Amino acid sequence: MPAQVNGMIGGMDTTPDHNGRPRWSAATAAKHCGVSRTTIQRAIAADRIPGAERGPDGWLLPLEGLIAAGFAVDRPSPPDGDRNHARADAEQVRATDQLAARVRDLEQALAEARAEAERDRAARYAAEQVAAERNRIIEAQDRALAMLTAGTGTVTPGDAVAPAPPAPSRRRGLLGRVVDGLGL
Repeated sequence: MPAQVNGMIGGMDTTPDHNGRPRWSAATAAKHCGVSRTTIQRAIAADRIPGAERGPDGWLLPLEGLIAAGFAVDRPSPPDGDRNHARADAEQVRATDQLAARVRDLEQALAEARAEAERDRAARYAAEQVAAERNRIIEAQDRALAMLTAGTGTVTPGDAVAPAPPAPSRRRGLLGRVVDGLGL
């Protein structure tokens, strides 16, 4: 069995290959790559890790094979963020939130103004319809009045003649009334 050497992560076992480069077990490779052991085992089963060998204690996975399979081995941790940068980001987020709130307010005001304009347009249209109907009624009444007064000439209040009173009946009895009614 090849000699055991310490890997990059303290306490993890590595076995060097013939070039002295590390070969790891599936569990150790998973820790170095920041993935689960199952992910490494799936890659082995799919033959995506070149140079993977089955040893007496399990799989031995070369560093080059893991990199070729697309795993990021011993990726450095992200740098510590600059506190001023974080403060500036927070200020930008706050400013963005304020602008978004302002945009929402303006959009709401615009929607209300459009609704009010539409109500005004509808009221104006209704008023125009009422006025047009009144004009039609007035014209119809003018025509009716013209037809009623046509051919009679213009009548003035001074030209009006009172009707003649009925002639007194000459005879008083039943027969007299009948004769008067017949105009004889």
